Amino acid sequence: MRPEIRKFLADMLEAVKCIEKFTKDRKFEEMGSDDMLRASVYWEFVVIGEALAQLRRIDEAPLIELARPGESLASEIRSSTAIK
Repeated sequence: MRPEIRKFLADMLEAVKCIEKFTKDRKFEEMGSDDMLRASVYWEFVVIGEALAQLRRIDEAPLIELARPGESLASEIRSSTAIK
């Protein structure tokens, strides 16, 4: 896998982890009243969207792989030295 593709996938995985961390033990209703929570989650979705746009520009194959069920690509990304 090309290094820049691995980087974009790692960025998306990190953004998802942040969203999970920010929203753990929080109710959906809190998004409306907590500006910092809402902005933080929004920003992570911006990161995911930008990474997807860049991936599409470079090579659509990883996007097709992401659309498939299973852990193969996610496991490969997690075990990458780019994330460690």
